[in-house]
Amino acid sequence: MRHNKHNRLCCLLKQLSCILLFSVGQAKTVRYRSGFLDGDFLERFSMTVSEARDYCMRTPSCISFSFMSPTRFPEGDVKCMFYAFSDWHVKSNGESVFIEDSLWHSYVNTTRERDAVPQEVNLVLERLSSMSNLRGGGSSDYKLSLFDSLYYIVLPKEHKAMASPLIAPAAIKYASSEKEDTSVRLSAMRLLILMGDSSDTGKILFDAGVYHSMQQIISKGGEEWDIIRKTALDVISNICLYRSANEKLRKAGAHQVLRSIAAEPGFPGLQATLALTHLGDEGFEHEDLPHEKLYALVELMRNAIDGDVSYGIKWDLIPGPLSAIKYVVLHSNQRSQMHHHLLDAGIVEQVLRILEADCVSPSEAEVALEIMNSLVQVSERARQMVLFAEHTLHEVENRLKQYTNGAVLAQRLNAFVSSYDSMKSEL
Repeated sequence: MRHNKHNRLCCLLKQLSCILLFSVGQAKTVRYRSGFLDGDFLERFSMTVSEARDYCMRTPSCISFSFMSPTRFPEGDVKCMFYAFSDWHVKSNGESVFIEDSLWHSYVNTTRERDAVPQEVNLVLERLSSMSNLRGGGSSDYKLSLFDSLYYIVLPKEHKAMASPLIAPAAIKYASSEKEDTSVRLSAMRLLILMGDSSDTGKILFDAGVYHSMQQIISKGGEEWDIIRKTALDVISNICLYRSANEKLRKAGAHQVLRSIAAEPGFPGLQATLALTHLGDEGFEHEDLPHEKLYALVELMRNAIDGDVSYGIKWDLIPGPLSAIKYVVLHSNQRSQMHHHLLDAGIVEQVLRILEADCVSPSEAEVALEIMNSLVQVSERARQMVLFAEHTLHEVENRLKQYTNGAVLAQRLNAFVSSYDSMKSEL
């Protein structure tokens, strides 16, 4: 009887995981932002917002437009200003052109702004390169403003893959130079962290030499972890968290470097543990991690669920402690004691908190269910815990079905928008 109930619960866990496979919506033609662009405009006309969108789509030089209105969708004519740049464009002094204001509304053509990324990046890099030709290397403040400019350009996720091959060599150069001011080095590293915040850029950054450069910075520092070494570790960790360069990183020996750092106390040890756990793929098994690091991961997971700041950071669960624990469970040797330590640390209680949340995140719920599935396969103790959560699992199944229905409706709306645009273009 107990065996049948266990099988039934395992089937339920697998069904819940399947419900979470949603289709990804296509990129929008225009995106919205509350505020206005403070810069030279191409044209200024009084027209409806719908007419403004059509005009910007028909005008090759138009990338965005702004208008002032109490509402985002005014009925009548409004005064619209059209621009040849996006909201992330920066002025020659490094200031952003965009000003947030609830009375203003802006729309950006996503296709045209992507096409403008290489030109914008090269313009900033030329200014940065000209600084190197000056006696003394130029002003640190101006370099910081230029790195801020690059930061705004690559902030949208869809720009990272295009901009990373262009920016990475310059960022590595300034991050690695001991002649540069610490603030400039940190600004370059934070730009590398931002570019690494995507599954599309891991291989690009690795091939550009980011891993080896940051590893050299870490190895030169001795035993003391200053801000430069910690930030270099952050750069490597961020690339690991998105897992797209795993094979390259393992061939370069990253798992061995991270394992030696993971044994250290404090934040560097925890950061290295987070990175190390994400380096596993099919056929790759983690050796036993120090059990105190497993407790630290569960505690970090608890902080993330509560929204608390830990080590000066407000953590995401994915990628973060939740996905780290998932890979520990998936890639641990069956004879490992890591499952036992995770259960002692209260992993099941934290997983149930995610599943029982008032607003369930589908991606977080999927990972939580994967962890539960893996634990019940290897631990009788975990099976006993899951038996007491049967009611919760049934509730989660019903709630996640609602997300599936919502995804279908969103898909229908996207199809309508595409067909409506096609119909208008044929008129």
